[in-house]
Amino acid sequence: IRRATKTLVPSVYLKGILMNAYRLPGHKLIVSAFPVEKTHVIPFSKDRQPKQLFIQTPLNFFSGIEDVLQAIDRLRMLHPDIRLIIAGTGAELPQLKERVQELGLESQVQFIGRISRAEFWFLLQTSTIYLQPQTSVNAADDLYQA
Repeated sequence: IRRATKTLVPSVYLKGILMNAYRLPGHKLIVSAFPVEKTHVIPFSKDRQPKQLFIQTPLNFFSGIEDVLQAIDRLRMLHPDIRLIIAGTGAELPQLKERVQELGLESQVQFIGRISRAEFWFLLQTSTIYLQPQTSVNAADDLYQA
């Protein structure tokens, strides 16, 4: 490190430590902190879709999706163009798809399976409402992201 013409360090704090520990002149140490994360830039329209609801959750017995399906069934009488997108996989997927058919919600509800982080952010930006209906378990990660 003493022989280097310049050394890149990630913080002013580390620069100070290296200057003291190795007796390096400050001009040899360049601080290049990690850049602040930019807002997500999507190369296509991300306009909010009116009455689009979005859920990303594991599809298990405590996911709360059944309650959301009941609500969509009631809401479609007043809002026939309401739409629910469900991202996730799990043991309850076949039963939930069956319930959608029983309620006649095929045109309102779409199951899209696992999605990438970019897809999650796109759907989060374009949906009117993000739901996290889990009846138990830790939902802190999704709430933090929202």
